[in-house]
Amino acid sequence: MIDKKQITPSLRVLAQLVFIILAHCCIASTLAYELRQSDRIVNPVDSIEVLEDPTQELSFEDVSQGSFAKNFKPANVSGAYLNFGYSTSAFWLKIPLSRATQVHEDWLLKISYISLDEIDFYAPDRPVVKTGSALPVSSRPIFDPMFVFPLTLTSSSQNFYIRVISRSSISVPLDIFERNALIRTSQIESLTQAVYYGGLLALALYNFLMFFSLRDRSFLLYTVFALTTALGMFAGNGYARLYLWPDWNNWDQIAMIAIFSLSGTLNFLFSRSFLKTKIRNPKIDLALKFIAGLFFLLFIFLILSLHFSMSSGWLYQAIFILTLGSAPVLLYATLITIRAGHRDAYYFLWALSCLWIGACLASLRAFDLLPSNVFSSYALQIGSALEMLLFSFALANRIQFERDSRESVQLELNNARNVLLASLKQNEEQLEKTVLERTSELESLLKNEKNLREQYDRFGAMISHEFRNPLGIIESQAALVKREDAAGINNIEKRINVISSATHRLAMLFDKWLQSDRLTYATNSVRAEQINLSAWIEDLTDRCGAYHSNYFLELKLSDSAVQIWADEQLLQIAVLNLIDNACKYSAPQSRVRIETRIKPGMTGIAVIDQGCGIEPQFHEKIFIEYFRVNPQNTITGVGLGLPFVKRIVTLHGGEIELVSDVGLGSSFCIWLPDH
Repeated sequence: MIDKKQITPSLRVLAQLVFIILAHCCIASTLAYELRQSDRIVNPVDSIEVLEDPTQELSFEDVSQGSFAKNFKPANVSGAYLNFGYSTSAFWLKIPLSRATQVHEDWLLKISYISLDEIDFYAPDRPVVKTGSALPVSSRPIFDPMFVFPLTLTSSSQNFYIRVISRSSISVPLDIFERNALIRTSQIESLTQAVYYGGLLALALYNFLMFFSLRDRSFLLYTVFALTTALGMFAGNGYARLYLWPDWNNWDQIAMIAIFSLSGTLNFLFSRSFLKTKIRNPKIDLALKFIAGLFFLLFIFLILSLHFSMSSGWLYQAIFILTLGSAPVLLYATLITIRAGHRDAYYFLWALSCLWIGACLASLRAFDLLPSNVFSSYALQIGSALEMLLFSFALANRIQFERDSRESVQLELNNARNVLLASLKQNEEQLEKTVLERTSELESLLKNEKNLREQYDRFGAMISHEFRNPLGIIESQAALVKREDAAGINNIEKRINVISSATHRLAMLFDKWLQSDRLTYATNSVRAEQINLSAWIEDLTDRCGAYHSNYFLELKLSDSAVQIWADEQLLQIAVLNLIDNACKYSAPQSRVRIETRIKPGMTGIAVIDQGCGIEPQFHEKIFIEYFRVNPQNTITGVGLGLPFVKRIVTLHGGEIELVSDVGLGSSFCIWLPDH
């Protein structure tokens, strides 16, 4: 027999090994995704853990600290993003995150899917954020078409939790952005969407005008179809909720699907009219009418779901299924038209194929049968764009075909020829009128371009002059170094300080030039930081003293310990502009005083000169771009410095004070709020 005393130590060792392996697995499964210095856009899908709650009753305490906390499992992702298909469950996502020590703490988490009814975001030591399509736009922490949440990361691991519920397909395309990266991405997305919607609206307007010209019902149906498709995409991309119906929570939840069902109705009605199935194949025509009726019936049910207590989840699935099932019928009708010898149906076939492929990819992704990524998420929109373009070609091709046929008949009929000549004459008159109008527009555009070019020439001349001054200083100081070195005189430190000041001046000129667009279009681009005003202004004055060596720069500090919050780069541009102007409009060897001031709630930086002064009637106009009191003055400039200063002060929430009169000098004071 085997001695039990011999088995016990072996079992103990085996148990310890199993415990160590399990502990290692648990630790590995909860490793945080660490954001590094080089990261700008991060997809943390490999670090996400998921917990499904079929009851929708689990609380945050249950999943974060309670017995359900151990039930989280690594996300099973086949594509780039999480996708759970259609489900009545609530899904909890746990995202462990940390940052490297040298990485800033402020990041943004974006969920790029609008059809999520409820989203609860739990961040450590922060109140829960409850938002989603079922809640008002004001519930979103950041105004954006999608859902964006601020993240404050630490160098140690923290768990962020997200709870999502939706009657639609539950897709969670989640990315973490650096703030500037999100701004750039949003701008690119907005530009792309603007091109898409602009193209649809242009096609709709063109075909609406064609309807008035030809009185062909197909053009009117196509126009309405294009508009409803654009509106559906506008709702699906989140823009409609922001700008069209921000307070209609219930409507927004069904808006995209409802509008697409109406668009499906119009699509099949347009197809009947374009393919002329009523004449060519009555049975197919009846089938197309029936499918159009089904789409419209689903639209009615969706509208009724707003007023009666009924689930709309099955309606979403029904619309996708109907889209997939009806495509073969429309394909068959198109092939019949092609066999009848109508060339315009080829474009219609390609358009149908693009839309059907896009709808198939979108449906498969909605049912979690296809990996969720950027392409599959926008497949329907891409397909619809190609479909609209090809439909337009089909209509244009049909116009050409019918026109050729009509002209062939009109050649045999004198009466029709007279009508054609009259029509051509009318068109010529309209064309002449259009040419005259266009010529007038072009002349106006050329005039505007000439004015703009003159402004740029003035701006370039000013920049050239400003660059030449510090370059000349650098060149002269380098020549002095050579001479003094040959004569055995050691003034290296003095010359290096002057060259350093001129170099810094060059860098500031480049910043001033490159920041012009930022100052023109910025609305919230101030990156405020705490600045010791006394040390900062003293350092800036020292550097300016070397550059403006022909002037006496005096510094007067009200309090050596005052602190302000400001964007250092923008504030430096503003103060340097004021000092430059003070020296530029003052006689050499005169005094320019820089001082700090304090009043309740605000801190001021003032630059006082003994120059020519400014007449009172120009005190407000000098802050207008390109305005100069005396354009013929020999002093270089184009009137951009003071507008830059005012815009910088406005971005900081401050104000600028001017005290000046002719012959008495000027005093410009920048007042910034203490907070």
